Amino acid sequence: MINFDNTLLTDVAKCKVMAIAKHVFGLRGKVEKIAADIGNAYHAGLEEFFRGGGKREVSAVFEREYDKIIPPGESPREERFNKGNCVKIMEKFVDTRPIEQFPFDVLSFEQIKGCALDGAGKYVFWVKQDMVGKDRRSGELSPVDHKTTGNMSSWWAKKFRLVSQLSGYCWFNGREIGQHVGLCYINGLEIKKLPDSGRRCKVHGVPFSQCGEEHVNFQLYRYTRSPEQLEKWKQDALMLAGMFEMYAKGFGDLKLLPYAPRDGSFNEGCVFCEFKEWCVKGFDPVWQDEYTVYDPWKPWEIEEARRIDL
Repeated sequence: MINFDNTLLTDVAKCKVMAIAKHVFGLRGKVEKIAADIGNAYHAGLEEFFRGGGKREVSAVFEREYDKIIPPGESPREERFNKGNCVKIMEKFVDTRPIEQFPFDVLSFEQIKGCALDGAGKYVFWVKQDMVGKDRRSGELSPVDHKTTGNMSSWWAKKFRLVSQLSGYCWFNGREIGQHVGLCYINGLEIKKLPDSGRRCKVHGVPFSQCGEEHVNFQLYRYTRSPEQLEKWKQDALMLAGMFEMYAKGFGDLKLLPYAPRDGSFNEGCVFCEFKEWCVKGFDPVWQDEYTVYDPWKPWEIEEARRIDL
């Protein structure tokens, strides 16, 4: 049986050596891990918010998770991840986005579920969804995913129009309820260093130190998937899962990692790759501890995970 999720599929499609390093040997890039962990702290705060928690409760949950990542007294590498800056962003979201503004009612919170993608039950696809909602206007089931980013640009928003993650969520939920699910949302939150200098802001007409929190940026994006798109996603997902199985067997020894295909060099996958610094060093094991940490990504092994036979 081959267990996989969208993260694994996306990594295989981007670059085989990245997928092998992460999903065969359980490695993560150090810088990428910090950003991902901070994002998880926001996820925890946002879940508390959608459960009905007020600013005090949301901040308490966020700070508790933050302190596990960056202990009190320590400073992160990037200013935008400073605790005070992060708390301001979280609290501004709560202050200005009452739940009534959202076009869906939340039916369930983070769950890890899996089901076979193929008829033989060999390839099991897992989802770790932030929330599943019910659209208030149409009554449709609608997966909702929280996303944090350093720059919530139009390019960033457009990439979700066809992204595999949302397609996988729609496919899974449709399979679970026995009907097409084609509506999904991204709840986007920009994590950047808020301006706090004495310079005058051209937008608000006051020093940045007085209006910094007004520069918090968050948006809700709505996307759709057709039945044809989801069927093609399923076919492609099975192909990539089979490809990973083949490469995992062929490069099962860490010493062989330097010889694995580096697709990112051909498809611009290197731009955001968490292993690019190690890759520049030719994946020399001497540099492994400098650029990576052991942090296996296997959400299906979490105790709460359960498989659905559909």
